[in-house]
Amino acid sequence: MASTASDLVKLPELTESTVLENLRKRYAEDLIYTCVGDILVTLNPFKLLPIYTPEVLERYMTEDGASQAPHIFKLADRAYHKMMDTGKGQAVIICGDSGAGKTEAAKCLMQYLVHCSATDAGDDIDCSESQEADLSQRLLLANVLLEAFGNAKTLRNNNSSRFGKWTEIGFDASGKMIGGSVVPFLLEKSRVVSQ
Repeated sequence: MASTASDLVKLPELTESTVLENLRKRYAEDLIYTCVGDILVTLNPFKLLPIYTPEVLERYMTEDGASQAPHIFKLADRAYHKMMDTGKGQAVIICGDSGAGKTEAAKCLMQYLVHCSATDAGDDIDCSESQEADLSQRLLLANVLLEAFGNAKTLRNNNSSRFGKWTEIGFDASGKMIGGSVVPFLLEKSRVVSQ
């Protein structure tokens, strides 16, 4: 199989067919992340891949950004460090069709930010792991509770969110995560109580 471009901007010819062929080849190799400049394109593998382990997370925290392959952790790292460098809030927009993996992407993003903020804030490792787990658990459990009220079985997904979520995470000046909120906004009412 010919090599593929991890950034679609680097394709020699940028047409619909070359983009789709590049994505198809990457997907066949379980390379589900591809960049288009600053945009991250994700294709749902519909299976578990070993790309979210603590070792992978640590690698994205410690290696130079330019040498890293496209990944949700790389995107989270760039947003976090841009926030720290400029002192200004950053936004990540996650969008896609039903079953695309938006909720999982948000969970991975939060996992990275919680870990990164605890590490950068200089917490000692034993303390940061428990604080990180506690705050992360609270944010992720809020997600689960919202899903219990707002998800429904669809033709494409057995547990499809029927609402959008605005998730906001607060950091102090040292980069330590200090809180967060999840605000749902209802998009569809028809499938909340029945398929």
